[in-house]
This record gives sequence, C-alpha cells and structure tokens, in this order.
Amino acid sequence: MSSALAQSVPAPSKPDLTLGSRPETVIWGYFSARVPPALRIKSGTTVRIDTMSHQGLLRDDPVAFFGTAGIRPDEVLQDAKDIYAKVPHPKGLGVHVLTGPIFIEGAAPGDMLEVRVVDLEDAANYYTLGLDLDLNTAMKTAVRETVELLQEKAGLTAAEAYAIASMGVDFKVAEAVDSVQLIYGTVPKKFCKEKPAYWVDK
Repeated sequence: MSSALAQSVPAPSKPDLTLGSRPETVIWGYFSARVPPALRIKSGTTVRIDTMSHQGLLRDDPVAFFGTAGIRPDEVLQDAKDIYAKVPHPKGLGVHVLTGPIFIEGAAPGDMLEVRVVDLEDAANYYTLGLDLDLNTAMKTAVRETVELLQEKAGLTAAEAYAIASMGVDFKVAEAVDSVQLIYGTVPKKFCKEKPAYWVDK
C-alpha cells in the first residue's frame, strides 16, 4: 500500500478542474474497474463534478418525457439528450448515470481514499449533508452545515441562520437502512446574498 499525507480542508475557491456529464465522461447503470478514467488527478486536487439525473431517460427520450410537462425541446439539457442517444444502457442494469471514473495518481489497490465534498448544488438549491451511525447525530451535522452555509452564502448571524434553517430548509432522511445514516438539507438559493431582491422585499 502507498502512503499519502492527509489534505487540509480546502478554502472556498474555484475548483482546479471540472468534469462534465457528457457521453464520453459517464457510464449508465453499473460500476466497472475496466472503464477507462474520465479524468486523472493528483491527491489534493479540487474537482467540480457535474451529474445527470436518470429522470426522463428511462422510458422515453428526454425530449418526449419533458414535453409531456410542457417543456420545449430547446429547454431540455443537451447533455441529457446526448447521453440518452449515445451512452449504452443494457437491460437489467441499474438506472443511475455516473460521472467518472476518476483516477488518483499515486493510489494503489488496497489504499483507502479520503474524498471531501466541498459543495453540493443545483440551479435552485444548495444541499447540506449529515452522515453518522446514529440518525440523530446525522441530523445535528446536517443542521450545523446548514447554519455554516447560510452564514457564508447569505451573510447571516448564527442565530439568523438557525431561524432560517428551522423555517425554510427541508431536511430529509436519504439513508436509514445501511449502517451509515444520511440526512440532507435543501437550502433554497433565494435565501443567499446573490439574490438581494429577495431580502429587499422582506
């Protein structure tokens, strides 16, 4: 086994690299060590990883699926249309579209890798996570991360952030069957400082 030093927590900044969710960078429905890496990085590299939901890709092509909800073809993500058309999805496999794999230079079979999630977001929300063997502890972690995120992104005090977290953030249990329990919080971006009109109206 190789050895590597633990990395310090990265400060908020732009990522070193970005890995998009395109036909050449995703696999659909399975894991395999035989898949060539979509990206090679060194230990300590910060990577932005785009992901693609399988919603709209399973029964119909995404244009037809989202069209039933009144979404025009030009409003459907091009990545979704390309993945549906070009990425193999053999019957009997899973449903999830996975971005990667990522090769860590210097890592060897048997090594334990530490991966830190710096930020989770989509167009409308930020997401916070709490993981622990105990569900109550996982919840406390998710709340603490939410408070810290609101302080950073919205410029709130800790008391204000706790108030927003209790009234405006949706916490859900995402994993309660496996040994590690998972709770995530959905934090609307409209609460944050890049949406100043929201606060002016309040």
